[in-house]
Formats: sequence, structure tokens, C-alpha cells
Amino acid sequence: MKRIELNGNWKFRQAKGEDAWKNAIVPGCVQLDLLNGGFIPDPYYRTNEREIQWIEKEDWEYKTEFVADSEMLNASNAEIVFDGLDTYADVYLNGNLILTADNFYCGWRCNIGKYLKPGKNELRIYFHSPIKKTLPLFEKNGFEYGANNSQPEPKLSVYSRKPGYHFGWDWGPRILTTGIWRPVYIELWNNARIDNVRFVQKSLNSGRAHLQIVAEIISSGKFLKELKLSSSQKSFADVSVGKQLNPGINRVKIDFTIEAPKLWWCRGLGKQHLYELNLELISDGEVEDNWRGRVGLRTLELVEEDDDYGKSFYFKINGKPVFIKGANILPPDYFPQRVSKNDYLKLLDDVASAGMNMVRLWGGAIYEDDLFYDLCDEMGVMVWQDFMFACAMYPADEVMQKRIRAEAEYNIIRLRNHPSLAIWCGNNEIDEGWHTWGWQERYNYSEDTCNLLWGYYKKIFHEILPESVDKLDKGRPYWQSSPKYGFVDDRSRYEGDMHYWGVWFLNHPREKFNEFLPRFMSEYGLQSMPELKTFMQFSQPQDWNLDSDVLKAHQRQYPNPKKNQFLGGYDMLLKYLEREYVVPGNFEHLTYVSQLLQADYLKYAIELHRRSKPYCMGTMYWQLNDVWPVVSWSTVDYYGRWKAAHYAVKKAYTPVLASAADENDFINVYVINDLTEKLEATLSARLMNFYGKVFYEDEIRVVIDDDSSTVALKLDKSRILNGIRKEEALLNLMLIKNNTVIADNNFFFAYTNRLLLPPPKIELETAQAGTRRFIKIASDVFVKNLFIKCENTDGKYSDNYFDLLPNTEKTIEFEPEKEFAGAPKFSLIHYQKISVD
Repeated sequence: MKRIELNGNWKFRQAKGEDAWKNAIVPGCVQLDLLNGGFIPDPYYRTNEREIQWIEKEDWEYKTEFVADSEMLNASNAEIVFDGLDTYADVYLNGNLILTADNFYCGWRCNIGKYLKPGKNELRIYFHSPIKKTLPLFEKNGFEYGANNSQPEPKLSVYSRKPGYHFGWDWGPRILTTGIWRPVYIELWNNARIDNVRFVQKSLNSGRAHLQIVAEIISSGKFLKELKLSSSQKSFADVSVGKQLNPGINRVKIDFTIEAPKLWWCRGLGKQHLYELNLELISDGEVEDNWRGRVGLRTLELVEEDDDYGKSFYFKINGKPVFIKGANILPPDYFPQRVSKNDYLKLLDDVASAGMNMVRLWGGAIYEDDLFYDLCDEMGVMVWQDFMFACAMYPADEVMQKRIRAEAEYNIIRLRNHPSLAIWCGNNEIDEGWHTWGWQERYNYSEDTCNLLWGYYKKIFHEILPESVDKLDKGRPYWQSSPKYGFVDDRSRYEGDMHYWGVWFLNHPREKFNEFLPRFMSEYGLQSMPELKTFMQFSQPQDWNLDSDVLKAHQRQYPNPKKNQFLGGYDMLLKYLEREYVVPGNFEHLTYVSQLLQADYLKYAIELHRRSKPYCMGTMYWQLNDVWPVVSWSTVDYYGRWKAAHYAVKKAYTPVLASAADENDFINVYVINDLTEKLEATLSARLMNFYGKVFYEDEIRVVIDDDSSTVALKLDKSRILNGIRKEEALLNLMLIKNNTVIADNNFFFAYTNRLLLPPPKIELETAQAGTRRFIKIASDVFVKNLFIKCENTDGKYSDNYFDLLPNTEKTIEFEPEKEFAGAPKFSLIHYQKISVD
């Protein structure tokens, strides 16, 4: 097997007229090529997105040339492979139509031997406008599909197998891309090649693992071949088998054994051991083709068992239940073609640094690049993988069924060997949407139309997808729809997973999280604004008010005129700020306070979910990151800057947590231990005012079982607050082991805007060690949510937006993200400063 890359020397042009050929980059897309050539403005800047909408209505052509040498011309098989075409494409080689593509999510392969000629060969791809391809389907359909986030009308997203977010979402722009979005290459082979390999774990215990690989070999004739399986780590003895191949697909099974196997664990429970496998296809002593892969040995189950409350929902890895701490993630950039390995490393470092053990790849985006899953394997981050369907009903006629089945099979085969892959999920919120969002009434569906649409739903999510998983990845859990029920359905509290959006969309206060406590929370969240530095990168100072066109363009939660309770994003944010914080007139302070609000809500929800285990066994908030600069639910903005909420999540996801809850006139102090061993520590609880005067103090020895949540201390609220105004007090909690604070937390008895906080006198000193800076900071009184900002560079802080206790020195480590001239210049923002503006 020989691979010849065809990613260079591409040209593109608009298909109509005599438009000149321009330079293109592959992988890429039309919008990036136009941007790189200076033909369109940056769509992320100000309102430039509006200036590029014309592109989606046009057809485009790409071409390149390659030389066919004697080796290529004489090869028994020469196949061109496209790992991704976006989306409707006709591929021509030397003027001959060789391939027609119609699915963004599939790879494409075609034998080109008979079309090759000596010397130069021209490869040309004609991309059809996705609008031109889907609008006729909409016009002749006779009814409109519910597609909540597709923007603007008409809603065309459901008619093509293309990412839903390309059509606009409530956190992203509408940019309908077109182009060669993943690599293209030629593979030369003679008699046979390895098409794919499946790793099967037949049995696993501490003494031995009985394993198998199932290889599919494509053969062009009848040949006797040898297959040799080995490991560069010498984890098992080499295994060779002979196989008589027949024309077409040949399945070969090879059994092997690993003694004393080392297990793959998710983060927090153990190490991520990966075994390297190498499969060679050999003919007459020569290696014709080979496959390399890494696998992890582990068992993973989704446990649903009847109990006293309803039905459990939790993951069990290697026989051990695991509480899921995670987030929903999006592609690191709207244009995945320009996402680098460093971008994935940064994204997953944000995941790991915050103590997460799972991420959800949501159904309105993409099946990620192989590299992403490789890194998850290495880092112990489990993946909840949606199939790419979200928030809409979809057609399932024969043409669409064929596309969906091909897409499912292609991506299951591509991803199934990753130990990080925990679950396949059919879709995002479609079952909930059909049963609770009122599509039937909104679109005036007849009974026949309702039956047709629900029949389509069952065809896709009850038949095609689970059948594909069972056929190609048997044993991996399949979950039909996330969530199982809408949160307005009482059953959602007792079984399955929940997406709770009463907080935010219905303006519920944080306390409502207690009423909507599920077995597993897979979506919830609250918006915030990125910091001022980020606004400076995509807007100008005259834009910095919520009514400006630019800021409206970067806030995609529009008011819903058909549901009056759904306000626009800024109006909703202001409502929450008025309730619990303040609405500053200073724009930078507004961005800061919005982040504190989001941090408070995520902290509240995560601590509730963790306190409630084993009833609730997972929490994954919406959302970790952004695809472009925007006001959204993210905790890390598009440029990689952590918002206050990400620091709060990091603290809330620590393996050991002390958390206070106001329950039935008592403040119950829980200790949550996610460690694999018993915790012995000292729990300190101090009720103090903001000047540092302590009114109540207790210190007890605690012994907390592994993987448990326990009420370690029960405080009578009226007794400890006797004579003390709740607006003037906080309860400080610390867990101490070997004279070291391993966890700390603060509990407040009133919303932040009601706290009577005195003005602080803050002292700050900095020291340097290599490139790192150590910031020592102290105050005479309590400081609420102290934000340290480096004015002249970005970097990573060990902590930020933190509460500072009176007369207590805290040291923050700052690592600049890159070398720069001069010294970092730090400035401070804190809530006391905001509240008196």
C-alpha cells in the first residue's frame, strides 16, 4: 500500500461566468479561501458575517493536478480517497465523472485506474450550493419541519446531512461552508488491502484478557495471504494466520491473549494504559499493507436498574460506578479545517484542568477528528458521542435512510476502537421536542403528517442507528435521545437523563435546581459575557453597549415571538443580574459581573448534583467552549480565556469537596469523596463577618468512605446566626489533611447584591521564577470575587475570580502563554468596587 497526498496546489473559483482561478488551501472551505485571499472580510469581526451570506447561494469549483507515474499507472488498484467533502460534490478526473457526494459526515473512495493517463492528470470538484440543493425539497414537501435553531426562514437544515450549526444556532453564526474539509489522497495497492479492523474484548479479568481483532480485507482476486498481529510493546506473542482471500470483502478473526492486563481508567480512577497493535498483510514475505492502532482494556456499562425512586442511570467502568463530571463541547473553531493539534490540546487541557472525566459531543456539530479521540484516550476523558441530529424532525425517505445508514456505519467503524468512547446517543432533544415543544400546533400538522414524522423518527432512532451500533459496535451503549424526557415531564426526575432549562429560558432562580434533580443531568447552563480583552478582538469601543448592532450580532439568542417567555439573551441576562447582582454602567464591569452570575449558578448546580449521589450520578453543563467570539453559555471563550465560571467549575469538580446546603432550617455540610480510597481529614466550619470576626467555629474529625457523599456536620441555622444579620455573614468550610487545606468553600446566606461588603485595602506583591509569576495578595477585609487581570499578555492562572478571606494571604501562580518583552502588568477588579459604581 502506498499513499500519495493530494492536499497541495489546489485552485478554486466561483462556478458561474469566467471567474479566475484563485489559490486554495486543502483541507479548507470556500469561505476560508476567500478570506485568505483577501476577497472577504473576517466573518468574526463586528457584523462582517452579514457580508458573506451570498457565498452559500453560489456553486464553486476546485481543481488540482497530479502526475501519474509508472507505479501509479501499473498498480492493480489506484483509489482516490476523500475523508470529507462539504457537501454536494461532483468529482471529475480528466473530465470523467467518478464520484458524486452528498454527505458532509462520510468519507468517499473510488477506483480511478481506468481514468488515469501518463503525466499530468486534472482532478476537478464541482460543489453545488447547499441552498440550491435543499430549497426545492422544502418547496415541494408540503409542510415545514420543526427545526428550532435553523436561521433564518425557510428552515432547510433537515434536508441535508450537513452540520446543523452551519445554518445558525443560538450561540453561533450562519455560515454555510462548501469545500474539501478533510484530507484527500490516492492509495495504490495490488492484490489486497486492510479496509478496517475491529478490536473485540472477549473476556477480561485481573489475570488474563482474551481478545480478538476482526479485520476486513478487500481483495481483487483469489490470493493466499498471511496476517500477522504484533505489539511493539511485546505485550503478547506475535500471532500469524494464513487466509485464502476471495474477491471482495474477507473477514479474518485473530485471537490473542494478554497476561496480567493493565486496565484503562477514566480520569480520577486510575491510569490510562494503552496497548499498541500492529496488523500486517503479508504476501511472499513482503508486507503489502499494515494497520496500527491503540486499544484500552476496560469494561464500561450504562446501568439502568429499577430502584425505590424509578430507574438508575449511571456509568460503571471496570466494575466501579463513576460519577460523571463534565461538559458539552463544540468544535474549537467554527471552521474545523483550521483546528490544529495545539487547539485540541488546549481544549482538552481545559477539560482536564477542571477535573472533568467526560465530554459530550453534541448532535448539532461534527464527529470529531481522529486526533481528538486519540487525545481523549491518552487523557482518560470519556466521550458521550451524539449522532448528528439535533432539535429538529428529520425526513427518512429512502434516499435519506441510505445517507444516514452510510454515515452511521462510516463513523462507527472509524471510532469504535477508542476506549474513551463511552456511549452512542441517537440525537439531541428531538424526542423532547416532539412531545413538549408544540411543533404539532405551531406548524398545524395534520394527523397524517404527525404519523409520518413520528414514523420517520422511529425509522432513524429506533431502527437504523441502534441496528448499526449493534452490528458494528456491539456492547457499546446506545441511548435513543438526550434527554429521555423533557424536564417538564415528571418522569425526567426519576429515570434517564435531563436537560434542565427552566433556569435561563424560563427565568427560574437557582433554587429551582433542587426541584429538578435528575438521575443524570446532561445539559443546563446560564449565559455570560466574555471579558473585555475578547470584545477588543472582535469589536470597537463604540460597539460596547448591548443595543449596538455589533453586540446584537454576537448574541444569537433571539427573542421568541411565539413563546413570549423566551426573552433575548441580553434581556434575560439583565433580569438575572437585577435579581442577584447589580447592572453596572461600566461595560467592563458588566462583563465581569455577568461572569460571576454564571459561576454562581454552575457552582450551585454542580454541588447539588454531587451532594445527591448516588441518586444523581452525573452532571454535564452546557457549554465548555465557543466556535467564534460570542456571548453564550461557555465557560471558556473563543480565544481560550477562562471565564469566572470555569474557575468555579474547577473547584466544584475537585475529587474532595465540602459543600453546604440550606435544608429544612439547617445548614448541612456535606463531604463528597470521589477518591478510590477512604478519606480521613479534619472539617473546619467558621461563621464570620466580612471583617474576619468569628461568631461560630467547629472542627471535627471526619472519615468519609470512597465514592460517597455524606452529611458530616449539621448546623442549626437559627442558632449559629443568632443576632447576626445574614447579609453580614459567611460560612467558611475547610477540609484539612496533614496540615494542608485540601478543599475549601464559602457559603453565603443572601444573594450577592444584598451582602453588606466593606471596602477593602488590598496588598499585592509579585515574584518571578523563570517565566512564571507568583502573585501574593491579602486584604484587611473580605473581598468578593477578586479578578486578577494581566493587561499586557494572556496566560494561565492557578486561580482567579476568587473570594479572599480577611487577613489571609493567598498566592496565585501566573504562567504567560508566550514570551514577551517587559514585565506583566496586573490590575484588579472585585465586587466591592463594582457594587458602588
